[in-house]
Amino acid sequence: MFERGLGPWGWPLAPLFSSLVQIRNWSFDWGLRKQFGCEVPVLSIGNLSMGGAGKTPITRDLAKRFVQMDRKCVVLSRGYKRQSTQDEWVDPSGSAARYGDEPLLLALGDSAPQVWVSNQRARFAPQLVAQTDCEVLLLDDGFQHRALKRNADWVLVDVSQGPPRPFPVKWFREGSRALKRADTLVFTRVSAFGQLPAWAEKLASQFDTLSQFQTRFEAQHLQRLDGFCQPLSVLQGRPIGVYCGLAQPQKFLDDLRQLGADIRLEWRLPDHGVLDQKPFLAACRKANVDWVVTTEKDAVKLDKKTSSDIIFHFIPISVLWDQPQMLEKNLADFISSKGRL
Repeated sequence: MFERGLGPWGWPLAPLFSSLVQIRNWSFDWGLRKQFGCEVPVLSIGNLSMGGAGKTPITRDLAKRFVQMDRKCVVLSRGYKRQSTQDEWVDPSGSAARYGDEPLLLALGDSAPQVWVSNQRARFAPQLVAQTDCEVLLLDDGFQHRALKRNADWVLVDVSQGPPRPFPVKWFREGSRALKRADTLVFTRVSAFGQLPAWAEKLASQFDTLSQFQTRFEAQHLQRLDGFCQPLSVLQGRPIGVYCGLAQPQKFLDDLRQLGADIRLEWRLPDHGVLDQKPFLAACRKANVDWVVTTEKDAVKLDKKTSSDIIFHFIPISVLWDQPQMLEKNLADFISSKGRL
């Protein structure tokens, strides 16, 4: 359960935060704040929570689908916690420190799209479209970034986080009322398709006019930093050290235990945190482990050339959709209509 926040103690402050968010939204609805448009269809992928809903794997999956449809797809991201402040293309051979861990992860692999980062995405987007000749622009983490007009809003709701509650009760940017602005509702981390928790079923029924999908993330294999891959079964009974910088680290740890891994060391970092290898490796040796397992997002921040008696691994994940044919149709309709789904 995603319970970061003050819990019941946060309710006295929740109306204040919710009011500020609503005033900001009204300023866009009433035309009091400027919005920038593009000459190509813009698909925004976002969420209600302050992280951990699965935006990066969903964005990567949708981008690859557009690329496989022979459409020039470009992803525009803020590049959270990146060192560079420039508007720039994410070089897949570059560093996560420069571009941000999630933009670099999006830029890696076969069928990966062009990825760009900008601190002023709304202002930069028209220029980006002109200089890249892109046909589809994916706005990463864009639901609350209303300064850029979009043709469709896809909003993710992670069922493992529990029902949305306003900040600071839980770490949610907006409550479920915000889904009135959405076009497509995507439930993530659904363990069994067609079996949503009761609160999620109610949410799906409340917004039944939206296109809706259910997804889950599937571990593919165990991969070393040098690219060597092994089946996940090698983790059965294997003593390992684990570190991760995620909004929801417990989910990753639980998944490893379900694979049979013997976790001797847990090392939790803040979301997007960077590992200090020296104390971590010392702790690994003390725990008598020579294998480390982490996430894709954390692995892109590691120096691939670092030599050690301890071997680092990560687990790539893929996205499974409950209605893959409907998904393909919706994406094709989005391109052809250049409008709302």
